[in-house]
Amino acid sequence: MKTVHVCIHLLLATAIRTQGSIHDTTDTPKTACQAKAQLKAMATKLEGAVKTQSEQIAAALPKFLQLYAAASTEVLTGTQKLMLLLPAAAAKLQAASNNLQKYQATILEASRALTELAGVQQMVAEAGAREISGKDAATAATWIGAAGMQKKLKDLSGAQPECATGAPHLGAAKQPKAAVHGTYPITVIHLQAADNIAAGENGNGPRICGHSSTSPAQTCQADAQTSVANLLLTPGKLTKPLPTNYQPPSASEKAYKAQPKRTTGLMPPQKTVENLLSNLHTAETAAATLIFKASDIDPAQLISDTETEQALLQILKPGEKRSKIGDYTEQINKLKKKLYATDQSDHGEKLNKALELTKTTAESSSEHKTDALNAVTDFTQLAASTTHNMLAATKKVHQRRTSIAAMKKNRTNAKAIVNGIKKRESANPKVEKRKLKHGIMEKQTQTPQEAILLSLTRPLFGLHFRFCHNTFRLFF
Repeated sequence: MKTVHVCIHLLLATAIRTQGSIHDTTDTPKTACQAKAQLKAMATKLEGAVKTQSEQIAAALPKFLQLYAAASTEVLTGTQKLMLLLPAAAAKLQAASNNLQKYQATILEASRALTELAGVQQMVAEAGAREISGKDAATAATWIGAAGMQKKLKDLSGAQPECATGAPHLGAAKQPKAAVHGTYPITVIHLQAADNIAAGENGNGPRICGHSSTSPAQTCQADAQTSVANLLLTPGKLTKPLPTNYQPPSASEKAYKAQPKRTTGLMPPQKTVENLLSNLHTAETAAATLIFKASDIDPAQLISDTETEQALLQILKPGEKRSKIGDYTEQINKLKKKLYATDQSDHGEKLNKALELTKTTAESSSEHKTDALNAVTDFTQLAASTTHNMLAATKKVHQRRTSIAAMKKNRTNAKAIVNGIKKRESANPKVEKRKLKHGIMEKQTQTPQEAILLSLTRPLFGLHFRFCHNTFRLFF
């Protein structure tokens, strides 16, 4: 079971790489501003996946309506070409709609969390840039004063936000990311306490030290311990950045966790970051499944779909199980070749042209039908019921036309026999004349030809009545 679990994750990771990672794999952030930029880009990609999928589904709706209209016209022509593609188109559209509805909230929540974390990185950049103001050397009495010596931040912000421009924060050399357990790590910058300052003649700070003079310089002397006549405060920062990678701890556990782990002494706490990233892997995997395109329901794309093959199988073997499709591959391919000319390179273009013939009809009715179509929640059921009704109607039309053709043929044969008898009678004046009255022969003697004529003409009157009746039902 564990092996299956790992394999599923590997397949999902492959799907993510194939679809396009939301990560910037070209560089590892070295500053909070770089980390912020990458996090915002990831959030934008997740939102974009949802937006693009919604747009593709919206673009597919008119195409589905057009195919629907084209399939409807085939009832009148008696063909079964585009209507057989309707279930496949509906299944694809339904699957895409269900998938988006299932994962949209998860993806957008992960995007929101990334945006929030990007804001945290902005604050880290601002806080990391702040430092304590220095104070020049002076006598202790002057330096401390009556109110004591107050420690102040040099400023709380600059004239521009720290991340207003990315140029000053770019590293000299890029460090590409490497996948860890099939997932790229996310680098977040934390703040930790500044290092302890060693003794020496330098300006490292902030620190208070003694000085031998009241020089305005803010540099501690090497012999600061013995030169205590005056005091000074060197400026400096109280924090320093700590880049931390968040990555899956194992192949089976995909949640982003800090590496290395530190429970205290960091701003923001690692737990805060882990909570914000807790939903990200699920969202990444979900976003990788939003691959439906409006062109997926183009006729040429639907011919090889399983739903189309199932419809073709029902023509070949009515009532046959879906699982038996593989047993009839050769017959199905022959039927595809017959219906769609799949052996010709331009069969897709021809199908599109056939579909374009109904474009005007679809467009004229779209104003009234698009809203209703948008309200449809089960395209598969709609297509299945519609296709069933269309096939039934087409079958009835075909049967009626076959019946009409048979009646016409019988009538033609009867006329030919009558004409033949008349010719023979005119050629042989001794043949006794007989009268036809109300479809019944008044005969004294009956020749074989007359017997044939009677057998054909008697049911002809009944067929003529049924022909008129069926024709009236067909057109009215």
